[in-house]
This record gives sequence, C-alpha cells and structure tokens, in this order.
Amino acid sequence: KPNPQQIQKVFEWFAELLMNTTRDVVAPAMKAAAEDLCGGDAERIFTSDTRDLMGFFVVLRKLLLECGISDFTFSDLYRPTHPRLVRIFSYIINFIRFRESQTAVIDAHFNAAERTKLHIDELYRANQAAEATLQQLERGRKSVDASVREKEARNAELKQRLLDLKRGQERVAERLERTREEQARLRATLEDRTAAALAAKQDAAKLRPYTQQSPAALEAALCDLGARLAADKATAESLDRRARALQTSTDTFAAVATDVTSCTRLLTDLS
Repeated sequence: KPNPQQIQKVFEWFAELLMNTTRDVVAPAMKAAAEDLCGGDAERIFTSDTRDLMGFFVVLRKLLLECGISDFTFSDLYRPTHPRLVRIFSYIINFIRFRESQTAVIDAHFNAAERTKLHIDELYRANQAAEATLQQLERGRKSVDASVREKEARNAELKQRLLDLKRGQERVAERLERTREEQARLRATLEDRTAAALAAKQDAAKLRPYTQQSPAALEAALCDLGARLAADKATAESLDRRARALQTSTDTFAAVATDVTSCTRLLTDLS
C-alpha cells in the first residue's frame, strides 16, 4: 500500500538526480501558464499543488520514456500500486546503472552543456548590454533627429530668407542701374543746359552794352553798321573781281610760261 506523497517524493528525487528538475523548478512556468489561461482566477481554478504536479508529471513522463516506460500515467503518481511501482522502479534502477556506466560520456556532454550554458549566459548579458546600448542610442538618435529636424527647418527658413534677400538685392541692383542711367542722363542734360546758360550769358554780355544805349543811338549805330556792311560788301565784290582777274592772269602767265619753256627746249634742241 504505497503512500502517494512518499512515492511522489521518490519520483522527485529521481527527476532531480537524472534531470535536475523538481516541482519547484516547473512551478514558475506552470503559474505563468495558468495566469495566461485564466487571468486573476488562476489560483482559484488551478491550485498550486495540482498545477505543479501536472508540470512535474510531464517532465517525469519524458524521463520514463527514456527509461523504457511508455505507459506511465498520472494515476501512477496520484494512486500508485505495488506492481506498477516495482516495474517502474526496476526500469529506473536499470537506467541509473546504465547511466553510471556512461559517466565519462555524460560528464563530457554535461561539461559541454555547462560551457554552452555559460556561453549562453555571456551572450545573454552581452545582449542585455547591447540592448541597453541600443536603447541609449535610440534615445540619442531621437534627440539627434529632433535637433536635425530643427536645423533643417532653420536651414529652410534661412534659405528662404536668403532667396528673398537675393531677390531684394537684384531689385536694388536694377534700381541702382536705372538710377545711374538717370544720373548720367541728368548730368548730360545739366552740362548741355550749363553750356547753353554760358552761351546765353556770353550773348547777353555782348548785347548788354547795346541794351544800355538809347533807341536813337542804336538806330544810328545800326545804320552805321548797315553802311559799313554795304561798303564791306562792295569791297569784297571788288576784291572778288580782282581775284578772278588775277586768277585769269595767273592762268595766262602759266600758259605763256609753258610756251616759253617749250620754245626754250626747242631752241636748245635746235642749237
């Protein structure tokens, strides 16, 4: 008449010896699974003893399959019988004997597993450090992105302002060019008007003595100038006629000189 609690404890010793697993090991996973299924009512629906025993049963079933027991059921834990326990324990004892004969191989694989576990732990810690670094870089990237967006907005604003200033500069340059052309035109107009004013002043200076005389004197002077102009005109006509006569005489003298030269050359030839 085996006691279920004692038999469960014996099975737990076997599982701890062979697989390093107990009900305390599977308890966190079973609790999480129960909470995932039932939420806050997990403790009321699935008590801790029942769910831990179910998780331990699954692990123990895997072990007994390796030992050669393929018909292991939950009744063997909850209502064990003597014949079943004799058979199950004999298979487990044979498996333990076989395991002791393969201690070197098991230790080698165990050491390899431990090294793998240590390597996994190192990789996990490195992964955690990398995740922390990544989170820090993400925070830094967000701040940098915010700064970059701010600078891009500032650059866009400055670029627009620069374009506005450039267009304003072009407008100012055009106005300056028009102003220079207008200034050159006004300077030329000023020079023309200055020259006209100087000429007008000179003419006025010339005419000022006449304006200060009486009309009779001006008329007499005008008559005198007319008489002098007529005399000068007659003199000019006389000189023109004399110049034409002199020109005729000159032409005649030139023709005579040519004839004399020809005669002289003829005489020279005759001589």
